Amino acid sequence: MSDIKLHKAPRRWPLVLIALDKLAKAVGCVFLSIVLRMMLSVERHQDLIVWLRNERLGPHNWLMLRLFKWVEVALGFPPRTLRLFHIGVIIYAGLYLIEGVGLLFEKKWAEWVVVITTALFLPAEIYELFRDPTIFLLILFVLNFIIVVYLAWRLHRQAVIERERVEHPELVAK
Repeated sequence: MSDIKLHKAPRRWPLVLIALDKLAKAVGCVFLSIVLRMMLSVERHQDLIVWLRNERLGPHNWLMLRLFKWVEVALGFPPRTLRLFHIGVIIYAGLYLIEGVGLLFEKKWAEWVVVITTALFLPAEIYELFRDPTIFLLILFVLNFIIVVYLAWRLHRQAVIERERVEHPELVAK
């Protein structure tokens, strides 16, 4: 009898949580895309400002106050720049949607895409964290770092399991 123990496949629930995060980001990007589109439309532009000013008046609307400040900054950009932001946000929404759906279906390529795209932004997140440290940026960095490490570990683990299946087919059948 052999003393070789095969590795078990990683659990699925962390992958589902990451997928839901990516899908939520896709929805957020779609919402942001709609806001940017409204800012590019002359007639909708004023409607957006009126709506934000009315929402800002509530005593507990800190989110609307922050959103209004971002919109005020964005209104200072020329329309060409806003169009580029709009296109970029649509591309990100598509990327997040593809990543989220791929992860839900446990596709290895989706895991690789998430590892690469998330790891590419970690240095920028570190820079932002040192430039203007906030608890939100720290949490965002830690979560993204955990996602990269977990998915890299998961990909490695899957490679080990596949190698074991090839090297020890007699144990897999048991």
